[in-house]
Amino acid sequence: MLQISRVIMFGYLAALSVIDWRFRRLPQPFLIMGSFLAVGLTIMTGNAFWKQCLAGFIVGVVFVGVSMITREALGYGDSWVLCILGIYLGVGKLMEVLATVWSLLLIAAVVAFVKSRKSGKFTFPFIPFLLTGYLGMWMTELAGLM
Repeated sequence: MLQISRVIMFGYLAALSVIDWRFRRLPQPFLIMGSFLAVGLTIMTGNAFWKQCLAGFIVGVVFVGVSMITREALGYGDSWVLCILGIYLGVGKLMEVLATVWSLLLIAAVVAFVKSRKSGKFTFPFIPFLLTGYLGMWMTELAGLM
């Protein structure tokens, strides 16, 4: 059941990635649906360690605060998705995902900076990086099961 829930969340993140890449905005109905999806999948798989889920949600809330402070350098929708993943994965797995995400963003920023010596100002859609981090966490999880 856990792997089925992982596939469902992967599909959700993949759909959001396409939307984020194309429009750089995340529709609120998709975010609301994702919130219910995270809670439902967590309960369905029996991974409802409420302290881990609450801590993961709080990490997402911290990023909502970062969105406020930086005037959406990291968008509210992106932070909301972090809340969703925090509930679904718990704080430990969310941190694994975020470590990958920040590493990939650093590499992308260096490449973009070197290529665009003009202004040094550029933005990236965040959710595709989050999808990649999630996929990395999932593959690591699967490798541990084998």
